[in-house]
Amino acid sequence: MKTAAESPGRSGRRGVPWRSRTLLAILASTAALPLGVPMLSPVLPAIGEHFGIGDPSASLVFTIYFLPAVLLSPLIGMFVDRVGRRRVLVPMLASWGVAGLLVAFAPSFEVTLLARFRAGHRGRVGVHRDGHPDR
Repeated sequence: MKTAAESPGRSGRRGVPWRSRTLLAILASTAALPLGVPMLSPVLPAIGEHFGIGDPSASLVFTIYFLPAVLLSPLIGMFVDRVGRRRVLVPMLASWGVAGLLVAFAPSFEVTLLARFRAGHRGRVGVHRDGHPDR
């Protein structure tokens, strides 16, 4: 017996293709940006202690993560519209992961901030809606 996701509907189309790499990439990108803050909030004091800085300075890891949203969203949106989401999304998600690893192993607070900026920039691509869904 086929499940609802496997049986064709009235239009002859199947349900949600949960095993699709494209769908998984889109779901991952949707989760990428919001996870940038809650995962670091509990360790903010440890970040300050590790780098020998106070809590106000350590909280820059949040500000710098969302700064690309303010500065680069229009440009990223135009780029995604021009090139196509699929061609941009997967490389940017991979780069987001690399930036996240760099944050984890950053030798200085400055490198941490740079990596957080890059992670915020890369994560922005997943939340942009483009006008060309077929690309």
